[in-house]
Amino acid sequence: MLRYDVDELLDQVNDFTTFAEDLRASSWRLTNKELRFMEAVMHFQGELTSDAPFIEAVEDAHS
Repeated sequence: MLRYDVDELLDQVNDFTTFAEDLRASSWRLTNKELRFMEAVMHFQGELTSDAPFIEAVEDAHS
């Protein structure tokens, strides 16, 4: 992750968020195993989203 600049990391978070939202939209047809995977993805996506302001603050402090 350290080889990416902040803008690239935030773009990746946005891409992952889009993936997670698409997965959630299809949740009605997932198997139990796929639902557990979706729950893990949603948890990870939530963690990434909550860390985005911190990443920006650190970048701003070191710019």
